[in-house]
Amino acid sequence: METNRRMTRSGLCLMVVMLAVLTAPTTTQKPALDDFSVSVPDAPITAWSGSSVSLPCELSPLFNAEPLEVRWYRSENSYSPALLYKDHKIQEAPVDPRYRVRVSLTGGLERGNVSLTLERVTLEDRGEYVCRVSSEQWFDKASVFLTVNVLGSIPVLSVAEARGGGGQVNVTCSSEGWSPQPKLSWKNKEGTEIRNEQEVLNTSDPQGLVNVSSWLLYAPSYSDWLACTVSLSEEAKREGRILPHTYTAPTAAPGVYKEAFIVTLILLVLSLVIICALCSVILWKRRGSMWSSSQKSRNRSDQTELGQRLAETKNLIEGEENTIPRPTDQRAAGKEVNLEETKNLIQGAENTIPRPTDQRAAGKEVNLEETKKRLEGAENTVPTPPKQKAAGKELNLEGAPLGAETTVKTPTEHIASGKEVNLKDWHQVKGFKENIILDEKTAHPAIRVFQRKRARYIKEKDTENPSVRMHLHVFSQESFSSGRHYWEVKDQSTKKLSWYVGVARENVERRSTVPLTPQNGFWILSYDKEKGFHVNTDPQPPITVAELARVGVFLDCDRHTLSFYNVDTESLLYTFTDVKTSNYLPVFSPGQRDRFSIRII
Repeated sequence: METNRRMTRSGLCLMVVMLAVLTAPTTTQKPALDDFSVSVPDAPITAWSGSSVSLPCELSPLFNAEPLEVRWYRSENSYSPALLYKDHKIQEAPVDPRYRVRVSLTGGLERGNVSLTLERVTLEDRGEYVCRVSSEQWFDKASVFLTVNVLGSIPVLSVAEARGGGGQVNVTCSSEGWSPQPKLSWKNKEGTEIRNEQEVLNTSDPQGLVNVSSWLLYAPSYSDWLACTVSLSEEAKREGRILPHTYTAPTAAPGVYKEAFIVTLILLVLSLVIICALCSVILWKRRGSMWSSSQKSRNRSDQTELGQRLAETKNLIEGEENTIPRPTDQRAAGKEVNLEETKNLIQGAENTIPRPTDQRAAGKEVNLEETKKRLEGAENTVPTPPKQKAAGKELNLEGAPLGAETTVKTPTEHIASGKEVNLKDWHQVKGFKENIILDEKTAHPAIRVFQRKRARYIKEKDTENPSVRMHLHVFSQESFSSGRHYWEVKDQSTKKLSWYVGVARENVERRSTVPLTPQNGFWILSYDKEKGFHVNTDPQPPITVAELARVGVFLDCDRHTLSFYNVDTESLLYTFTDVKTSNYLPVFSPGQRDRFSIRII
């Protein structure tokens, strides 16, 4: 009996202990809001410029943070936070405008994770961030440090003679645009790092980026190259190579300068003799041509005079023939023909004709047959206009065949005939300018088109209309499938808040649920007052330009490239290198946050 009682008591104790163990987690899931702490990593968080990053922060112990207030801010600006979560939602104000639409809480508040996600990181985002969580009875905070990495330019190397000689050369290496400060190292052809007698200099530019340079004294070589490497890590690095030697002019042996002077003098004398001989030949030919032209003019005058005499002789013969009475006339008149008298009249007429012998006596030798042949030959050598046309030549009174001027190609025609276009040369690409006209039929209902060149946003009343849920832009009437084309767009006001321009694929999807990406047939340059200038790639590279009033757009259909230019500075902003479709349509959007227009010029 006593044994049974002891066993019963032991069983009851065991049950009490088990009940306490089972109920313990239930009491610790909801700790008091006046007893918690904030936990963040000790090491800095690193992100690349243009990417997204998460700044970790969570409660300890872990519990639902939705009823609490979460505030993320820069250490120097606590009154204007990057993000403020309060009353179960993210507050619109007061917040720092630099972080608007770029920050969010993505860790899961219900699990006690209040981490901050920052998108499109810029160099200005680097520094200290404070995570502050508070309730009505308690608060705690901790700091997270963000480092932004920027990959600099490829190192530029040069070689110069070292001061003081010594048989060495001074090799210089420089690279720009790094963040944070990079490491610079020298290596030889075998990959061995060189540490002797090198200097490294780091300087900062106005944007806060680091420029690094170094120089090294090294023995000259024509085969063993040197490598200069600038790196942030093993994966993020740039390298340049060079052969460490300088060009030296060969030294002349004694007496060579004197011999060279003599040879040069002889060559000069020979050149003068040749020039004089050529001048003499030219003068002799000119004199001969002048003499032949004078002879030709004399022959022409003799031929003219001979022709006149022949005409006079012909007229005299015809006149004398008319004075001889014909036998038929005499018979008709009732007279007998006297042949003897007629013979005498004919002989008298012949005596009146000047004979060649008479001309020879006057000092002129005349050959009628030869003169006739010369005249006929001269006539045959003169090409008449009908003969020139029959030969396929057009007569030009200015002395040149018509159409000769069309053989001269303009610079634009020369480029279009296949010459490569330099995309960085704005003066070269603007030669392909097109007259672009907006197609009002393709405009969004909230866009008003003026004079076929200007587009402006107007407020749409019927927001439930399905057409309103389309991307807000308008296409041009022109479409392109080949060749090169250029046009310009001007921002009518510096107060505009947003716009975008570019090209789109024909029959592209216009619903607003379809993103404006190259995969969906859009290649555009956008502007947003808060985001700045960017293109629609992933990731979106920032375009550093202070002001962009006029945008130039150059489309090369054959090489599948689309380039954007700052017309005011005549500089290239960005180039899409894989714009492939069968037909291209220029696209324009005036944005929807203001009523200032954009215009095609």
